[in-house]
Amino acid sequence: MRTKEIIRKYLFTELLQGMAFTFKNIFAPKVTTLYPYESVQMPRRARGIHYMREKEEGLTACTGCNTCVKACPANCIALTKTKCPTGKGSIAEEYVIDLSKCIFCGYCEDVCPYDAIHLGHSLHLATQGSRENMQADLPFLTDNYYTYSDEEKNDAYGINYGLVNKFSDKRQVRLQED
Repeated sequence: MRTKEIIRKYLFTELLQGMAFTFKNIFAPKVTTLYPYESVQMPRRARGIHYMREKEEGLTACTGCNTCVKACPANCIALTKTKCPTGKGSIAEEYVIDLSKCIFCGYCEDVCPYDAIHLGHSLHLATQGSRENMQADLPFLTDNYYTYSDEEKNDAYGINYGLVNKFSDKRQVRLQED
């Protein structure tokens, strides 16, 4: 044990090991991406910026039931509801997601009984302003619906995601039975 300590102390074996590792990786291919100039292909199951589905009447599919607000572990969703102009039920009057707090877990999408909120595949969240620019309000979310719905129908992986996930058919049957 004594000789090993002397060898480590005077021959700097840790330093030599570190230098060998560095020298070995100098000639390895680079893995760094210059983000704004080069795009990175995201994995197909990556969760990105949210979007809100709209009904055919131009109203959001969100009824303001608050299940997404209760399920959110980051507490980043604020929701107020109002009566629907058509007279049946209620709709979300104000729906805001604070993207600076959001952890993109997808719980809001999973628990929504009306299949209203979805997570897209884009993660371009860079802003030049303050955190106020990281607020996704209802007009932003519904605009993203039209952007992402076209992209997700035929994405780069050749998978047809569509606008409805695989559980929504079961949800609709369950809702019709109730």
